Amino acid sequence: MKLVRLVAAAAALTLAGGIAGTATGTGPPARAAGVRSAGVNATGETAPGFVYGTDSWPVTVRGSAPYQEPVTGGSYGGYIGMIGNWAYWYGCRGSFIAWSAANSQEANTNYRGYGTGIGTGAYWFMGGPGVDPDYNGTTGEAYGWGARQAARALSDITATQVTYPVIFIDVELPGIAPAPDNGWNDVYTSPCSGQVKASYIAPSVDRADFNGFWDYITSHSSYTPGVYSSPGTWSSIFGTGSASDIPGADEWTYEPETANLGQAPSGWCLTGTSACAEFFGGVTSSSPHALMWQWSGGGGVRNAYGDFDQIDVARARPAPPPSGTGAITGYAGRCVDDYHSGTAGGNKIDIYSCNGSAAQTWTLTPSGELRNSASGMCLNDAGYGGQGTKLIQWTCGAYSNEHWARTPAAQYKLAYNGLCLNDPGYSTADGTQLIIWACGSYANERWSLPS
Repeated sequence: MKLVRLVAAAAALTLAGGIAGTATGTGPPARAAGVRSAGVNATGETAPGFVYGTDSWPVTVRGSAPYQEPVTGGSYGGYIGMIGNWAYWYGCRGSFIAWSAANSQEANTNYRGYGTGIGTGAYWFMGGPGVDPDYNGTTGEAYGWGARQAARALSDITATQVTYPVIFIDVELPGIAPAPDNGWNDVYTSPCSGQVKASYIAPSVDRADFNGFWDYITSHSSYTPGVYSSPGTWSSIFGTGSASDIPGADEWTYEPETANLGQAPSGWCLTGTSACAEFFGGVTSSSPHALMWQWSGGGGVRNAYGDFDQIDVARARPAPPPSGTGAITGYAGRCVDDYHSGTAGGNKIDIYSCNGSAAQTWTLTPSGELRNSASGMCLNDAGYGGQGTKLIQWTCGAYSNEHWARTPAAQYKLAYNGLCLNDPGYSTADGTQLIIWACGSYANERWSLPS
């Protein structure tokens, strides 16, 4: 999402604690084994294995589910949004988060309900060593700065409905405040000052920052780190020596781009031209690590709609969402229950001693609904309420307040607001009505799959 054109309101966030690490770490593998899939021929693909998608700022997606790609048509195959931004994290004036909850929901509906595309992916707008408040010119400090950003990225991603297994490290020279080069080539007096105090950073120090982020993601999550950049940007930061070499890294490129949406690509090349996607650091379009291409909307070639992407869905495809039928157990082994086997919309959903009844039998559907066997209705956030809202059952439909994502931490997270299914006050009393609450490391938000 080349950022030369973006403006948004600033907001302050709290600085995360420091992360210890080695000076340079391991970083991306030099070359990972892999065989390219031949792809599939799903509806709306532009070539076998490919789909269209969008990223960052909201774009108006066409029709109702299954949703269609804006302007160019075909199935809407994915949304890639900014989960965080080093400058926003520090509260710098003019910083922003380029995220669309609506596009994320639309992409996830197509993925979960219709098997199309990748759902939602995520990237972190990365700060180079020059905006590290503790910059001292060493690879060890740079590595730690990268790791601290990765820790923040993993914290930020918990508030989203990300299905794609890759977190992209956004490495670019955006040309915007507070640091036009994001601190990759210049050292600033402070993160938000915009004042340069030194005009050179060694490629090895830049690479240590990158490696710190990479290693933290791989050691603290199930996500695979990837990188978003372009050949020119990459070489201007990391040079052309060993610091630039990442042939085993998953990539999303933004070169070349066009403002002409009539040249929508088929595969890795723009239709009717000789212009094709340009990857970097040792990756080519024939590599299994070439994942995405932003072919329009950034880099100063605005198209009046937004950012358009070409996605090879046969590579790094997300796993199918979990599903199943049975009881859902939570804190102290209590079961999620349709109170008194009620069949009316609005009946409360509570915890109760497990008894094997239909009122305690739930189906997690591929689209993320939790459907009760006694009533045929779905677990629902009453009235699209906020934190603390009590949960009921309601007629199942295409409602965002009935679509839940299963997280790696065994939570059920509500799609539209990111709140989690919660047993209030760690209750063990039969009849206690369940609520939604901020997701956290709470035992009263851990639930089994239906089984």
